[in-house]
Amino acid sequence: MAHASRPTPAAVQTLLEEDLEEAYEHGPAGYVSTLPDGTIVRINSTFLAWTGFERDELIGRRRFPDLFHLPGRIYFETHLRPLLALQGTLNEVAIDIACPHGKLLPAILNAAQKRSAGGEALLTRYTVLDATDRRRYERQLLEARRKAEADAQAKTELLAMLSHDIRTPLGSIMAVASLLQRSPLDPEQQGAVRILHSSAASMLELVNQVLERSRLEAGAVSLHPRTFDLRALVRELVSNLEPLALSKGLALRCRVDERLPAAVVGDATKLGQILGNLVGNALKFTESGSVEVALEVLALDMAQVTLRARVRDTGIGIAEEALGRIFEEYGQAHESIAARYGGTGLGLSISRKLLKAQGSVLHVNSRPGEGSEFSFDLTLRLPT
Repeated sequence: MAHASRPTPAAVQTLLEEDLEEAYEHGPAGYVSTLPDGTIVRINSTFLAWTGFERDELIGRRRFPDLFHLPGRIYFETHLRPLLALQGTLNEVAIDIACPHGKLLPAILNAAQKRSAGGEALLTRYTVLDATDRRRYERQLLEARRKAEADAQAKTELLAMLSHDIRTPLGSIMAVASLLQRSPLDPEQQGAVRILHSSAASMLELVNQVLERSRLEAGAVSLHPRTFDLRALVRELVSNLEPLALSKGLALRCRVDERLPAAVVGDATKLGQILGNLVGNALKFTESGSVEVALEVLALDMAQVTLRARVRDTGIGIAEEALGRIFEEYGQAHESIAARYGGTGLGLSISRKLLKAQGSVLHVNSRPGEGSEFSFDLTLRLPT
């Protein structure tokens, strides 16, 4: 059996050179080689096909920077050429090439200089990538961003309308309902007024939570520290929610560490909102037993106090697999819970974000049928 003859080393070398030449000539990028003054001395077919130039009109006759669109040519001469001379390379430079018949080719340039042993530039090799699709994608992204900003502005205007045109009438309805509750009404009328007041309060809570969520989403919520009495804040919160607890036959307790200073510095409004969400949720999901809000001092010095706030209830509890879901926007532990107890599912999400803005984290410990405990640690400055 005759063996096929092996090619000689010279033949192999010739094949490799032809292969390299083919890869250069028809590669996936344009390749341009220039003298130090920019005169083109070599160019591949890919570049010619993209631009429409003829090889003979470029090699030895044109400088590569002269092919750039005028703004790019000025930028190259004033910025890129000195940078290339300094570091010997250019990376990811966006530039437009002015092609025949007025066509512009969006391009990305990379360049590397070949230098002598003494550091003198001998040749510059450019790699040219067609950036037409990339530029189109960037324009689409820019247009999408503009549209998103316009949508956000429209939403902001809508929310401003909601804030004024819905919250104000709801507040009036609740005020009138409160006055009626103190009037001499028969039991049936009293029941109707309670429903009216409760429904208006639920609607107002919904509007407030949606507005707060939107402000958080837009990054428009900032902290406004001031000196306030944290004990009084908690007492007022409990006092405001006590009628709801009594209507459900629940005990609402408050326990505050005696070491808690009389005055602290922080955002009282945000802290009241967080505690209000947590206590309100506890009352909503508790049918019997009690709800307790507690403040415990963890550390105290002349400059600040670190406290732990807990809201504990004897309510329905939360299954372990649902613990993560309750912190999602519009998320509740189960659809049946949303249907039975109502609510937007925004309270915990808002509270977590407000705490994050203050460097704190909201924790939960719960078991089905055994109640839940939500807690967070917070460091507050003391007034000087």
